[in-house]
Order: sequence, then C-alpha cells, then structure tokens
Amino acid sequence: MRITAEPPVYGPTSEHSWFMDVATVADRASAGGDFAGAMFGGVSAVDAEQRLARYGQEVRRDLLANGDRAKQVRGLIQERARHGDEGIHRRKVREELRALTSGGGATASASGGGAASFVPPAFILDAWAPFRGIERTFADQCDQWPLPPYGTEVYVPVFSSTTATGQQTELAGAPEADPAATLQGAQVQTITGQVTMSQQLHDRGFTGGGAFDQVMAKQLRQQLDQSLNLYVINQALASTSTISGSASFSIANLYQDIAKAREQLTDTAGTRLRPTHVFTTSDLYSYVTRKVDATTNRPIMVPTFAPGQPISDNVNDDNKWARFSGTVLPGAVLWFLDDTIPASGANTQLIVSAPEDAVVLCESDQPTLSVFLRRMPVHLRLW
Repeated sequence: MRITAEPPVYGPTSEHSWFMDVATVADRASAGGDFAGAMFGGVSAVDAEQRLARYGQEVRRDLLANGDRAKQVRGLIQERARHGDEGIHRRKVREELRALTSGGGATASASGGGAASFVPPAFILDAWAPFRGIERTFADQCDQWPLPPYGTEVYVPVFSSTTATGQQTELAGAPEADPAATLQGAQVQTITGQVTMSQQLHDRGFTGGGAFDQVMAKQLRQQLDQSLNLYVINQALASTSTISGSASFSIANLYQDIAKAREQLTDTAGTRLRPTHVFTTSDLYSYVTRKVDATTNRPIMVPTFAPGQPISDNVNDDNKWARFSGTVLPGAVLWFLDDTIPASGANTQLIVSAPEDAVVLCESDQPTLSVFLRRMPVHLRLW
C-alpha cells in the first residue's frame, strides 16, 4: 500500500484552522500556557504543533519540487526579508529558504526554521465573497511591474531634455544636443490592515476554522486593494496639470472639459501622450447617462463599445476590464468607473490620462499574512 494523494492539513474542507494553530503554539511558547487553545474551542497546543509540522513538510516538499506553492513561499520570504541593502536582503532570503529546504522548517519548534509552518495556505485567498467595496480600477490600468525583491525605494530613469535632429546641410555638421537624464522614484509603501478575532466570532460566525480563514483573508484583501488604489490615485494627482471645470454642468460642458484635458496632455512638451482613459465616479456616469433630449427623450450619451476590447461580466475582481463602462468618448478615450477618486471641495474630479504609458506601479504579487497574539485577542494582519 502507498499514499498517492494525501488531503492537505489546511484546506477548504479542513476542520482545522491555520490561524488558530499558529496562535495556540505562539501563546504556549511565549507564556508557557495554552490560553489561545482554551479560548478557541479547546485546541490542544500539542495537536496544533503536530499539524503545523505536517504542514511544514507539505510546504517543504512543494518547494523542493517547484510546485504551485513554491512561488507563493518565495514571494512571502522575499517580502519578509526586505532590506535596503541588496547583499543583506539576498543573504536573509537564502538563509530562510535553506532552512526550509534542508528540513529546518519541517516543525514549528525547529530552531530558526519554523518559517515553513508559518506560510499561510494558498486556499485562504481563493473562496468566499467579501463585503464588496471599491475596486482598484485606476491601479489596474497602470503600467504594472513586479516590486523588486529588495530595497526600500524604486526609481525610473527619465529624460528631462531632448536630443536634436534636423536636415543636414552639405558640408555642415549634423544637429547635436546632449540630453539630460534624471530619476523619478518613490519609497516603497506598506498598505496593511488587521482584524481582531473574538470568541463569539469563532463560535457563532462559522462552523469550521478553515472557513473563517478564507473569509477574513479575502475581506482584508478587498480593503487592501481599495487602499492601494487610493494611494496610486493621490500619487498621480500630485504631479498632474489641472483643468478648471465649467461653472455649470451640461453634456456640452462635459465634452468641453474633457477635450481641454486631452489637449493639455497631448500638447505638453516632454509628455505629449495620446489620452486613452477617462476615470470618473460611477455616480457621475449614472447622472450623465440618464440625461435625455427634452423633445424626443433620446439619450444624449450613447455607449459606443470599443472594437477589440473584452466584455466583462463584472464578477471577476482580477479582470482589469471589470470597471470599463462600455462608453468610448471622442478621441477613442475609454470611460472607466472608479469610486476612489477624491472630491475637490464640493466638486467631483475627472482624470484624463494614458495610465499604461504614464504611471508605473510596482507591486508585490503576494500579500503577506501574519498572526500575532496579545494576552486576550488574536490578530490577523495582511500587508
């Protein structure tokens, strides 16, 4: 007899909670007691440690085989070891990965090697529906790059002056101008949040610990994306040119304001981008699209879908087209809905941009979850 496929220790159908087991073992190690185990359904610290040990072996096997979980584990370790010095960062990552692959991480109590047991199971981000908030529309339309694995600042080289070209006259030299270059960058920012787990939530909210893990992780990710989107928008607005809108609203004035913004983006020396997107709140879009002709009641703003663009069912949060309104404005500008856009005083703001060319977003592709225990509640943190 041989085992060909063993159910994972922590999975969607498991009766055990990774969060509960981590908190129970951490509490016993720090205080010599078993407060977390007694608080959350009588979880035994010994049993929790054994489950974490088996889970550590699962992670180690998958890492050695370069399986589905290997990328997740490496990403988590890279983020946990982030340091401004590349040499120090690489050394810390190598040491932690070596501890996992050498078997040092096979048990939660292994000296310096318990990291494998503290890698959150992948399933916790894959199921359940959160309290739906604002989607990350603007951030998803930017030029996406993976966040470098080390360093606390990221820079992009740019030219601040141009070269020269022109018609060459016989016996004369070619036009020449030496360009100037500079760096544009930003510090690496941490977007984070946490949830306090209570006895009542554990006992009454869900029947299984695994279900609770899934729900809370996805809910935290929803708010994480919303906060990230607001940060990206504010960074973009801080370095943009502003067009003062018309004093009163009308469809004609709306077209005029958007046209002014398109012209400024197109004509600004050193920029000269073709606008591709306009971002507004969904309330403004709803208001505009219910305006009708006073005589015939025909809609003034008629959706004109962009040929070649995908049609989204608006269900998949990871689909960057999920918040495309389906309306194409003059100049082939696509109208997207983003309710994170902050108001300007009493007025709403519109963003006209070419985000895939003008805004670079470096983002870690793997959020990091952690569990830490205070003397009473257990906290789940995502960043």
